[in-house]
Amino acid sequence: MTYVRHAPRPPLGEYLQGIWYFEGGQTAYTRERVLPHGAMQLVIDPDDDRLEVFDPPDLARPRRFRGPLLCGPFTGHFVIDSPGRRSILGVLFRPDGARIGATPSKRSR
Repeated sequence: MTYVRHAPRPPLGEYLQGIWYFEGGQTAYTRERVLPHGAMQLVIDPDDDRLEVFDPPDLARPRRFRGPLLCGPFTGHFVIDSPGRRSILGVLFRPDGARIGATPSKRSR
């Protein structure tokens, strides 16, 4: 299993909290709970271009997404299919960094 996270320096770091990459091996589970956070995230599955998200009220009915997925911020947890047997890449934006035409706030400089 490989997990790498990079915290970019300014000027990119004024918009992003981090860029991460996960490459997994076999796991004993098939789903993972993701806790809410106050940021938007771009998630890319380079292997098969498919992501599944399960809403907590009905874990039997996944929503399937193809291509890159821009998600968040969330007010509650959700469940994803386990990335244990594949690789996945993510870009985690700062809470104010994903706005279109965003200008970095003075506090992040």
